[in-house]
Amino acid sequence: AARDVTLRPFVGGEIVEASANLVLGGRLAAGETVVRIDPFDYRTARDELAAELREAKARKIELQSMLKAEWTMLTLDETQLELAERDLTRYERLRGSQTASEKALDDAQVAVAQREAALAARRQTIAMLEAKLDQQDAAIDRFEVAVERAERDLANTELRAPFAGFVAEVEAARGKWVNPGDPIARLIDEDSLEIRFTLADADFGRLWRDGLIGRPLQASWRLGRTSFPLEGEVTRIESTVDPASGGVEVFAGITGNLEAAPLRPGAFVE
Repeated sequence: AARDVTLRPFVGGEIVEASANLVLGGRLAAGETVVRIDPFDYRTARDELAAELREAKARKIELQSMLKAEWTMLTLDETQLELAERDLTRYERLRGSQTASEKALDDAQVAVAQREAALAARRQTIAMLEAKLDQQDAAIDRFEVAVERAERDLANTELRAPFAGFVAEVEAARGKWVNPGDPIARLIDEDSLEIRFTLADADFGRLWRDGLIGRPLQASWRLGRTSFPLEGEVTRIESTVDPASGGVEVFAGITGNLEAAPLRPGAFVE
């Protein structure tokens, strides 16, 4: 076969469901569920992370509301500071007159200092809230990534066949505990079977010059007195040449199985 894969799970756990076709010689359809791993832990992990994400988003809304209120209060603080500075300016002009006492001037100076301190504290609070909002955005991003990863892990509890093919080397069954990367079975693509054969150097040179790639061929699979005719087409040659064999390996894809012979990798054809 030009394509075969060893099916392996991306997550670990107990196999709670296995396809009835997960047996030696069985046939899996493309997209068919091969095994299903117990999803409980992965589902609860996803739900917990989703809840933390919602909590983080709610906290962000709370911080935004607090920041909006602080900006409103900052405007009021600036107005009160401006009024206090006007009072101080007025008392400074009236210093020494009978209408303005030293105590009134001192009180005005204290009021300005208090308003300036309140304004500075307000600006510090706003800067702190803006920093917390940035931190909250980062936390939301982390939770979103974690939720996405958890959803992927949950989806990976179901292992599906990537293509239709024959089953070999079965290593798993319902009730078995598997770890990520453990082999489940080997899947051989039924539509990619090829004929591999060797051409002598002289034959290869002659056929290559006349056009080897794309050349049709006929083959026969003999089982006792029964013969199954096959048709194929040369698709490629081996990537390396073995000098010990004295020839070149060639591959031909099977284009016709006239009697629907139950071909399997390893069959010897003429």
